[in-house]
Amino acid sequence: MNAYLLICKESLKAMRSVHAMVLCAVFVALNVLLGSFTIEIGKILEISFTSLAAAACSYCCGPFLGAIGGVAADLIKFMMRPSIFFIGFTFNELLLGLIYGFAFYHKPITWKRVIITRAIVTIVLNLILTSLWLNMLYGSALFAAIRVWKNILLFPIECFMLYTILKTCERVAPALLRKKQ
Repeated sequence: MNAYLLICKESLKAMRSVHAMVLCAVFVALNVLLGSFTIEIGKILEISFTSLAAAACSYCCGPFLGAIGGVAADLIKFMMRPSIFFIGFTFNELLLGLIYGFAFYHKPITWKRVIITRAIVTIVLNLILTSLWLNMLYGSALFAAIRVWKNILLFPIECFMLYTILKTCERVAPALLRKKQ
């Protein structure tokens, strides 16, 4: 529990840093850019790379800026490509930033950490909450079965991409986070 309190304290400290907020804004812009390259499979299913930018933001800036960045990116993407707005998906982005932040902020990137964190995101956000939101919007539980197969097939690919991005962040983050004197 002390480790999580320390992460919260460090993340709140980062929220007061203009340098960290600018870095978060860069990741939000990257998230929005990646959001325009989604691969849509039908009306409901899509493959997106935005969680990679969210993970990088949470790794570099902490869970709270990661969560704020996820919400900001979701709202900007909605304004750029208006469709049905549903607060549940914005809540998912907030949780994604928090989960990635608590899992990766100031911690070494290992395969075990990436696989466990991605499994939590896949089960809680992708399979449970997103299926719930889609059921609330469209009134059909049919999407849940399709989403299970999609997430099972994409899980190893998403873990590999997440590990690769975070290992890169691990190498370049010290230079990104270094303050000029």
